[in-house]
Amino acid sequence: MVTPPAAGCQPKDVTVTLPSDPDPSVLYYPSCVTAKRCGGCCMQDQHECGPTRVSKINNKVVKARYPYLGAPNFLFEGLVDVELDNHLECSCQCKNKPHHCDIAKHVYEAATCSCRCRNEDQRENCVAPQTWDNHKCACTCPALKYCQAHEYFSFSTCRCETSRDVVSDALSVGTVVDQVCVSTRCRANYVAMNIMGQCQCKMVSQWGDLAMANANARVTGLPLPTTPVPEVTTRRRRPGRRPRPSK
Repeated sequence: MVTPPAAGCQPKDVTVTLPSDPDPSVLYYPSCVTAKRCGGCCMQDQHECGPTRVSKINNKVVKARYPYLGAPNFLFEGLVDVELDNHLECSCQCKNKPHHCDIAKHVYEAATCSCRCRNEDQRENCVAPQTWDNHKCACTCPALKYCQAHEYFSFSTCRCETSRDVVSDALSVGTVVDQVCVSTRCRANYVAMNIMGQCQCKMVSQWGDLAMANANARVTGLPLPTTPVPEVTTRRRRPGRRPRPSK
């Protein structure tokens, strides 16, 4: 015989704290009362004990007020009713409810109490070390890293990259970009890159990004991006002034 017996899902007497008054100088006595609340065990981990029928009960308590900050005594203002929920019937329910899902990304499955990604077929596009994120419904990196000043974090390889080693790595991820971002078109000096599972047009601002774009263009057959040429400025000398001789 199992001892103690399993606590079934049913209403139980529990201590409930009364809601506080918006006015900090007001207090209620007693500050907590007893009410029926659902509690107990469920057979499955994705379930929890919750109410299926609820009633309202009024608790008559004392209302008092401190006349000023630091007052040694409070003023009695009478008896008031404070309304609380009282659970009458309970059942084991899904912890994950439909409102926990993003309707733009997920479909709620009541049988498994889970939010299933609408684009679940794209899970196979994740290339290690990328993993599938059921919340974002995209291939993501397990963890973000802080990179040095001459590096940047690549969401394709999930590591810090430089302009020298990004060319060879870009060829290996080019097929992923080909499958995901091949239909994305960007304006001049911008290139389509797979950022956190979404195709975004990013400005080619670093040599590492340019090398990645060039490698992807060779794999996907898209036009090579152009690099903006920095404007060269010269310092003009004031007229009538001769250069100072060097010592």
